[in-house]
Amino acid sequence: MTVTRRRWRLEPRRTVLLVLLVLVSINALVILSLGLTKPVLEAHAFRQSQTALTIYWLLHGGPLLAYETPNLGYPWSLPLEFPTYQWLVALLSSAGVSIDAAGRLVAFAFYLGCLWPLRVLLRTERFDTNAYLIIATLFLGSPFYLYWSRTVLIESCAVFFDLLWLALFATVARSEKPSFPRVLAMIAVGSVGALTKVTSFPGFMIIAGIIFLAAARRADSLRSRLPTLSALVAGTLLPIIATAIWVAYSDRLKAMNPFGAMLISTQLTGWNFGTLAQRLSSNFWLGVVADRTPAEALGYARWLGLAAIVGTLMERRYLLPAAICVAAFLTPLLVFTNLQIVHDYYQYAAGLFLIGAVGVGIVSIGSWGRGWISVVALVVILAGDVAKFQRYYMHFLVADDRQDERYRLAALVRSVTAPGQSVILIGFGWSPEVPYYGQRKSLQLPYTTDAALMQRVFDDPQRFLGSDTLGAIVFCDDKIKYYDDRAALVRNFLAGRKVLGALADCQVLSANRSAS
Repeated sequence: MTVTRRRWRLEPRRTVLLVLLVLVSINALVILSLGLTKPVLEAHAFRQSQTALTIYWLLHGGPLLAYETPNLGYPWSLPLEFPTYQWLVALLSSAGVSIDAAGRLVAFAFYLGCLWPLRVLLRTERFDTNAYLIIATLFLGSPFYLYWSRTVLIESCAVFFDLLWLALFATVARSEKPSFPRVLAMIAVGSVGALTKVTSFPGFMIIAGIIFLAAARRADSLRSRLPTLSALVAGTLLPIIATAIWVAYSDRLKAMNPFGAMLISTQLTGWNFGTLAQRLSSNFWLGVVADRTPAEALGYARWLGLAAIVGTLMERRYLLPAAICVAAFLTPLLVFTNLQIVHDYYQYAAGLFLIGAVGVGIVSIGSWGRGWISVVALVVILAGDVAKFQRYYMHFLVADDRQDERYRLAALVRSVTAPGQSVILIGFGWSPEVPYYGQRKSLQLPYTTDAALMQRVFDDPQRFLGSDTLGAIVFCDDKIKYYDDRAALVRNFLAGRKVLGALADCQVLSANRSAS
């Protein structure tokens, strides 16, 4: 009891910071529990259900590496990212947990797991415990991370391995003679992170590059540091090489599918990287960089957080770390600009660095000799986090998505078809909510499908469905207009078929026109 009181007298601010971290951790677990088993029909349902669809067919006998995402026809293998997250969710789900719940649990476990490599990294780079407590609290209190970490997405998995790689990289950089097991672990972890989601890697590479330069400068002679520097180079290049091999392999599989050809890496260059005009646009700098990302990562008190970064100008020892974090924050935004504009969840790999810069700024405030001001600033930001989450994200957690039209339509598809049958979906783009909850392999016709390919599908549908016989055709009448000049082809294909079921503007039709 005496020791506890003495520590309170000596380090009351650290005790308060620890209490705040415990409180945001409890809040995070409460948020995870809300809507844990609900359908993944909330924000970016397209990407969540696409990931879940892959997991479903992994559990139903699909190949592990050339995994199936059967919503664009046969061949069903259309691999994008390396399936690290999908394998782990499938493993948990095989124990009896629903895919939706298992996906959320695994994603959230990686989110919480990020606290460990974050601690290792900060300690290696000579930051004290208070700095860790502040940054960890901001991370666990962030409305953006609280929400997206409980979705069925790969983001937290990729960031965990990237952050662990960076922590190991920093540890190796500090060592005179790096141990082989640690270097091997760095290479393995970095490879998993880059393979899981290569678009999450650039920001971490920026910080690694700074650490590499610092390690080189510390050397009495280049020869003395050559083993360490060589290990760091290997730890960076080998994950990139592994990713290049995976991309080549996955492109080969996608090219075998007439619809999958649009997903090969060379076809997605513009979609992934965007244009120079986008990088120079006010929509990017004001809309994404200055407004959307800080507002979601830091809540309603974001201006206080950004002011804390500016405050590092008054404390030079914190200025460089804050500047490095800002550079790491901007890097993925500037590299994959179009993706960052279109998908707000893509900032998962960037917002962490913004939070790091704010955390360093708050630490610098504490170093002015007015330590409690930093605690007050942290509490104000956390209050803004709570308000932002309640207003912006909470409704996703409590909405009854089982009444969603897509969920009910999937149930209808499941009821009028048999396992082993497939479906054709028209008027859904290629968003796979209905195939996932309908538990049927499918061919969806993207709105961009050209007339020649569409006609080939309509002339011989079974050719695009492999051995899974066509069981039904699903279409939404109000969406056919999005096929523009090909709408007449669609209506000719649908004509004369029996209606097996209907829901709002959507109908499920028989596979054959002769059905009576």
